[in-house]
Amino acid sequence: MIWLFRNKLRFKNVGILILLAIPIIISVVSLFGSFFKWHESHSIGEFRILKYFLVPIHPLRLVRVTQVDWHPHACGFIKCNIDGGAWGSPGHATSGGLFRDNSGTFLGGFVLCIGVVDALKAKLVATMLGIKYTFSIG
Repeated sequence: MIWLFRNKLRFKNVGILILLAIPIIISVVSLFGSFFKWHESHSIGEFRILKYFLVPIHPLRLVRVTQVDWHPHACGFIKCNIDGGAWGSPGHATSGGLFRDNSGTFLGGFVLCIGVVDALKAKLVATMLGIKYTFSIG
């Protein structure tokens, strides 16, 4: 829109008052900006510009952080914590686990990239690998 006003002035010698141009530019930017999914950015400058032009901003989905506590078990036992996950369903997946004694000392672990599968299969593979590793070390 700015180029349109500039070209009219330059090639047709038709000028427009800046006070009339600003609301037109804001309405056009707002109209076309609403067709896109603008996400919040970390720049307050970009936020101010988008707000000035009345472009709707969609907040990013918050990442959910979950605390996982490790609880000690009976003396003489080894605890195996396993998990598996996939990036997508199906997606690139990894399975893994770790072994600790009752004081929380790390005794060993394993991890394996298992290709493109869903999260359930990644968890099942982690369980099978944990059992296999446990039997291999006695």
